[in-house]
Amino acid sequence: MEDSLLRKQTLGEWAEVVAFSLARSFAHITFRTSGSTGTPKACRHRVADLMRETAALADLYGPIQRIIAMVPPHHIYGFLHTVLLPAHLHIPVIAAHSEIPFRHKDIAPGDLIVAFPERWQAVAASGALPAGVRGVTSTAPCSPVIWEAVAATGLEVLYEIYGASETAGVGWRTDGTAPFTLFPYWRCDGNSVADAAAPAQAIPLQDVLMPVDATRFRIQGRKDQAIQIGGVNVFPAAVAARLQTHPLIQAAAVRMMRADEGKRLKAFIVLQDPACDLIAARREILDWITTTLPTAEQPKAVTFGARLPCTETGKAADWEILADSEVTA
Repeated sequence: MEDSLLRKQTLGEWAEVVAFSLARSFAHITFRTSGSTGTPKACRHRVADLMRETAALADLYGPIQRIIAMVPPHHIYGFLHTVLLPAHLHIPVIAAHSEIPFRHKDIAPGDLIVAFPERWQAVAASGALPAGVRGVTSTAPCSPVIWEAVAATGLEVLYEIYGASETAGVGWRTDGTAPFTLFPYWRCDGNSVADAAAPAQAIPLQDVLMPVDATRFRIQGRKDQAIQIGGVNVFPAAVAARLQTHPLIQAAAVRMMRADEGKRLKAFIVLQDPACDLIAARREILDWITTTLPTAEQPKAVTFGARLPCTETGKAADWEILADSEVTA
């Protein structure tokens, strides 16, 4: 069908070609990871598996009148919740992923707000929600602060979905302190999940999971991937955690430079007090890095900003080493 797209010249004609193609064959669909933990990769899923999850989500959420979509539909989380789920339930979707700040005026009882943690902060900051509104969050961990802020809006329930581009949804919970419950078609050993119907085809996870019992698990944290710098194993997540012990630093992200940037670590730092003397704070932090961290763990380019870089779905993102970044010797 690809040649047909080349012969057509309008968006409507392209849509007709795509619709015709999907009507003939729609067995698999491919999503791409955000690249937040490395190079983006393609993740191929059987449509039958995605429809199985869609049915499970519909049962989990109960009656829904509308979907309020605060996520883009081309990532797997958004596709499941704002394309397949409303099609399964025959309900409308209200696109709101570009609304910042969030407006409550169009929210009504029976709505399901689909967002990620950063967007839920915006929802919470906008005031009380009408009764009978539910929500779902995914793509990144939902902190206790966000859980508390969302609860204060009067939201009926917040579902947190744990999953990945490679697996789609793995488990869910409605309490930020509770374990996640596996979707019934998964089996988990802590390092991977497998379809209960095909246990030999396990899918590795980016996180370490601690099984509570046969159906529940807790997330222990990401699997730190060591990188070699000058022949020394270095863990960027551990370096970021060390940076965050400095009293002037509120948050930090650390990763390997891209090939065109160099062969050392780079860091992005958010200061505790944005109104402080930036020149003095930067110099103190850079001096602390060079005198405290082992040479291989020292970021050689340090960028300062108001917030950590993230993708449109709230995952950690790469950043450019700008001309005004602090570069150490």
